[in-house]
Amino acid sequence: MSVAVADYYDYSTRPDLLAGGVTMVPIETPKGTYKVWTKRVGNNPDVKLLLLHGGPGCTHEEFEGFDSYLPGAGIEYYYYDQLGSFYSDQPDDPDLWDLERFVDELEQVRTGLGLEDFYLLGHSWGGLLAIEYALAHQEHLRGLVIANMMASTPEYNRYAEEVLLPAMNQEALAEVRHLEESGLTDEPRYMELLVEHYYVKHIVRMASQDWPDPLKRMFKHVNDQVYRTLWGSSELIGTEKLAGWNRTGDLHRITVPTLVVGGEHDTMDPKHMRWIADSVAEGAYLHCPEGSHLVLYDDPQHFVGGLIDFLDRCESGRLRVPPALSPYTDNTGRDDVLSGGIRLIPVETPAGSYKVWTKRVGNNPDVKLLLLHGGPGCTHEEFEGFDSYLPGAGIEYYYYDQLGSYYSDQPDNLDLWQLERFVDEVEQVRVALGLGRENFYLLGHSWGGILAMEYALAHQEHLKGLVISNMMASIPAYNRYAEQVLMPAMDSEVLAEIKHLEAAGNTDDPRYMKLLVPHHYERHVLRMPEGEWPDPMQRVFRHINPDVYVTMQGPSELGASGRLSSWDRTGDLHRIRVRTLVVGAAHDTMDPEHMRWMAEAVQDGTYLHCPEGSHCALYDDQETYVRGVIDFLTG
Repeated sequence: MSVAVADYYDYSTRPDLLAGGVTMVPIETPKGTYKVWTKRVGNNPDVKLLLLHGGPGCTHEEFEGFDSYLPGAGIEYYYYDQLGSFYSDQPDDPDLWDLERFVDELEQVRTGLGLEDFYLLGHSWGGLLAIEYALAHQEHLRGLVIANMMASTPEYNRYAEEVLLPAMNQEALAEVRHLEESGLTDEPRYMELLVEHYYVKHIVRMASQDWPDPLKRMFKHVNDQVYRTLWGSSELIGTEKLAGWNRTGDLHRITVPTLVVGGEHDTMDPKHMRWIADSVAEGAYLHCPEGSHLVLYDDPQHFVGGLIDFLDRCESGRLRVPPALSPYTDNTGRDDVLSGGIRLIPVETPAGSYKVWTKRVGNNPDVKLLLLHGGPGCTHEEFEGFDSYLPGAGIEYYYYDQLGSYYSDQPDNLDLWQLERFVDEVEQVRVALGLGRENFYLLGHSWGGILAMEYALAHQEHLKGLVISNMMASIPAYNRYAEQVLMPAMDSEVLAEIKHLEAAGNTDDPRYMKLLVPHHYERHVLRMPEGEWPDPMQRVFRHINPDVYVTMQGPSELGASGRLSSWDRTGDLHRIRVRTLVVGAAHDTMDPEHMRWMAEAVQDGTYLHCPEGSHCALYDDQETYVRGVIDFLTG
């Protein structure tokens, strides 16, 4: 069903509002309770699509290319990392990697997300799981998509042995076989051979250095224990728990509308997949003539177009690109479409060239917002709560991991962690993204606020507006505030122990964070129990680069002592001419009165106060924070 832009991006009544669409769904297993990661994109009461990634043990990242297409069709879709995969809990227990248990997990996810009469798309191993789910629970399905998966592992093994392997370079195949027989599939040489002689022909048909970033991350994040327990150590044939799996005799029991997708150059037999479509009660086959196993990336035109056509047929022709939605989701002329908005931007430094990660969301020629995360050394993930709000306001925004942060290159070179170099990096990113005076807004949070101020002082001719979020204009002033206000408010015994650990250089001791979390973080960084922090913030802390952080901020969490310790721009704020919003919070680590003064010190400033918020006011005073930022950007 066609939906309007305001409806599609309306998250206001959803329980996942705070976390930008993310829900950690509890899963009961024979070995206890775990949580699996899901993320919803969009809002459509009629068309809800749950995505099952391949592997086993891979991640939802393989589907991120859909971000360039599915919103424009008004489809509500769900990413989901199965138990054991990177974004979900990863218990070290091979007994959990069992097909029947995964089917039960999927049913618990469906219930946890409140899905009924929904569409299920499974790719590769996910296709196998989708077949099993349909056979067990198809009463909940509105439609099924089986992408790049045969209905029998023995049939797949025969196809590999009779068709794929004889077509390989035989010397390379012999070496691959030798490494498998010797138990050396962990050797780099094994994957080198497979990538050159198998992957670029049958997995994704492009040079490996050109693979889109989502696929590179997926391969980096695969859980080998899950993969090998179910599939085996060979990349060429299935040898373990799934080796005997065969549902060819049961396909006739699948009665929901079903689309089967195959690629001409697939690892899976296209003829067999065409036969699957003929075998189910109501099947259609989609052939991708340019595609291999990952058709979303090497034949997206046929795959995505065919998928949307299938959903449209199931919806009796009512699934159409909503006119009000299409300008915001229009990717015409963009060079980031294949990767779902992601670009890895080359950045020149005194130590050589590196790449930094960016991701665009939306399309608006007048309002383009670049987000500078905190830390230093944290990640863009801190801003993911914006996904619940900025699209609905029609704001084009860019996530960006600075050099050294998790999604970007992480050179082991402390000389690179210099403020002036980071300012130059932001300018290089701006140029590469094509942002300019007519549309470019810059928002920096915490350390990102320092970087935003420095950028404005050096390059404000390129800015349309500036947001300085939860950052003072002077580290010495911040240190005084911490000493005179924050520390005296702490329990004196706790503070003494924290100071002792810092003086002894033991900030890596788990006791240090055990003290800081309840006595500082939960009061001044994010005002909720740590166990309830939204998943984006949990990931930020897991992914922080301590080399960058300690070098610039210092090891103490109660003041700065690193390279930034003497930074002070209080005397220069009057030089900032562009419209500026300064955001502060009542319970912040930063002095809210100082931040109020900053808004008066710049030439065209406004202060936004978050009365319930702390340093991460995007999460603990979200409505005040987001509405204030949106009003500033669109006013």
